[in-house]
Formats: sequence, structure tokens, C-alpha cells
Amino acid sequence: MNYQQEKNIEALKKMQKQFTKSFNTYTINWIKKVKNAIEKNETIHNICENENGSFFMEFTDFHYGIFKENDFKKLNKNLQNFCEICGKIESLTDSLPITEKEPTKESKKTLNNLLTNLLINIPSKNEFNNWINESINNFK
Repeated sequence: MNYQQEKNIEALKKMQKQFTKSFNTYTINWIKKVKNAIEKNETIHNICENENGSFFMEFTDFHYGIFKENDFKKLNKNLQNFCEICGKIESLTDSLPITEKEPTKESKKTLNNLLTNLLINIPSKNEFNNWINESINNFK
């Protein structure tokens, strides 16, 4: 096994640990609050930044960009989809704490679509573990 394979397996194991922390009831409700605010045409900046941290941080460990393109293709297809959604959400919201500006209407529309897609596709812990284990085996 080469260094890149080990690095990919390490990233997958980190995802596996982080999943139950990032996709718990609190975070699911946080996602729904942001989505609801967008749909009501309300501001989201104050929802995305709170005492528990920054919204985008919930998605960082699942960003597809942590894998090289050819390595990403070796992931379970469902995990690929999940990571693409999380990566796009993270990319759309990561500048909020820095700019302290409300996203554009178009960005909010895109974010709302991604959040809807995410809520539909959040797997159970067992399902996620199966995706991870299959992906780890693809690097061995």
C-alpha cells in the first residue's frame, strides 16, 4: 500500500468518526433552520454562525476535495454523491464568518437545493459505515 492509499483510508476513517458528530439531531435541525430561513427569504448569516461554531465546519471533513480525482472515483457511489453535496455546501458557506455578509439570492437558491438534497440523502450510521468500508476496501 502506498502513501496516497494510506492517506485516503485515514481520511475515510476520520469521516466515519465524524459522521455521528456532524449528522446528529442538533445539526439536522440546524440544516433545517437554514433551509427554512432561505425559503422565507430571511437572513441566514446569524443562523450559520452561533455559539456552537460555523455551519460550514459541519461539512469540512466530508468535502470531496480531500481526495484526488482518480481516488475520489474509487469511493462508493453513494459516498461520492454525499461528499459532493457536502463539499458544495461547505464551499457556499465557508466565507460567511469572514465576510459577515449575506449570500446572494442565487447562492441561497443553490444552497437551498443542496440542503434539500442532503436531507433526502443522509444515510443511517450503518449505511454510512457500509459506504466507508466498501471505499476502504477499494484502496487495498
